[in-house]
Amino acid sequence: MNIDEIRRLHAEAASEEGKAGFGRDGKGRAAMWAGAGVGLVRSRQGAATIMEKVRRGAVDAIDAARLRL
Repeated sequence: MNIDEIRRLHAEAASEEGKAGFGRDGKGRAAMWAGAGVGLVRSRQGAATIMEKVRRGAVDAIDAARLRL
C-alpha cells in the first residue's frame, strides 16, 4: 500500500465520530501506520547504535538552538 492510500485511510478513520479513529479488528488509523516505515530502512543496526544517533541528533539540535539565542 502506498503512502497516499495510507494517508487517505487514516484521515477517513480519524473522522469517524466518537471512535477517534482507533477502531478494532486491525482496522482504524492506529493499525494503518504499523509497519508503514519499513521501506525506509537502509541498513541493519543495533538498538544502542540507533539510540546514540538519536541522542546525538537531539544534542546537536539543542546546541544549534542555543547559538541562535
